[in-house]
Formats: sequence, C-alpha cells, structure tokens
Amino acid sequence: MNDNQTFDPAAPSTKAVPARGIFEKLFRFAVAGALSTALYFILATLAVSQFGISPVVSSCLAYLICIIVSYLLQSRFTFQARNASTKQIAKFVSVSVVGLAVATLVMQWAVNIQGLPYWIGAAFVSLVIPIANFVTFSIWVFIEN
Repeated sequence: MNDNQTFDPAAPSTKAVPARGIFEKLFRFAVAGALSTALYFILATLAVSQFGISPVVSSCLAYLICIIVSYLLQSRFTFQARNASTKQIAKFVSVSVVGLAVATLVMQWAVNIQGLPYWIGAAFVSLVIPIANFVTFSIWVFIEN
C-alpha cells in the first residue's frame, strides 16, 4: 500500500476466497476426483481382464494415465487455472506421486505392520489424501502469480 492509498476493511480482498467459492471448488474437486477414480478403476480392470496384464502393472499404467486426466480436470474445471506451465504440471505430478507413496506406506503400515483389515488403511487413505491434495493444489500448485 502506498501513501496515497487507505486501508478499507470492507473492500474485497484479492487473496481471500469467499466461503461459497470454497464449497463450489470443493464440489468441482470431488467431481473431478470421482471421474479420475472411475477412469482408473475401468482402465486397471480392463488391462487385467481383457489384456492379461498383471494387476500391479495395470494399476501403475492406469494411475499414470489418470495423472494426466486428473491434471486436466483439476486445472481447468476445479481451479480454472488460466496459465498452465511446466512448473505447474511438475508440481501437480509431484503431489500425485507423493500421494501414491503415502497411500502405499499407509497400506503397508496398516495391513502388514499393524495387522488391520485393508479397508481401514483404504478408508484412511481415502480421507487424508484428497484433503491433503485439495489444500496443496490450492496453496501451491494452482496459485495465481
């Protein structure tokens, strides 16, 4: 703020997102995530059942394809990013790969170390990863510069 400007607390902030905007963005995030998840399930299942590819390889291939689809959905539909860049894509892929690693580690810990039913690990991953992704996408990946 320079000397000629005064602070007006009633003026809308360019940084703040109204609550309504956050709920709309969360809804779009959930829709994009559901579409990506459905595509992942279809691709992984088809690769195993129709092409005889191992489940692990099928899962990895489907996941890699879905990173691309998810980026397009999240950047255009959810966050309505105006300027895609190599840096933004790299950040998105980094968050996605970290999410995959965390999900793998959580399942390993839950099932093989703690002896819990797999669904407890899956439930934890299904809750924590989307929340972490939404926050990370909002404050790091799709920020306006």
